[in-house]
Amino acid sequence: MTAQWPGDDGGTPQGREPTPSLPDDVWQRFLMDDEHAIRASAPKEPSALQRAARPWPRPAPAADAAERE
Repeated sequence: MTAQWPGDDGGTPQGREPTPSLPDDVWQRFLMDDEHAIRASAPKEPSALQRAARPWPRPAPAADAAERE
């Protein structure tokens, strides 16, 4: 059983607009997507091993060190 507020008939409250619907093409894409398509279009994050293999960025040389040379 769903609780209702006094005077609530379960319909759309007066004075409020219903939630806007999505365009048909968005719904069609949602319905046609499958796991393979989602995985193929998802951004790829490098694995921990790939991240560890990259060299660490070196700090930029200080500006005053260049002036001393």
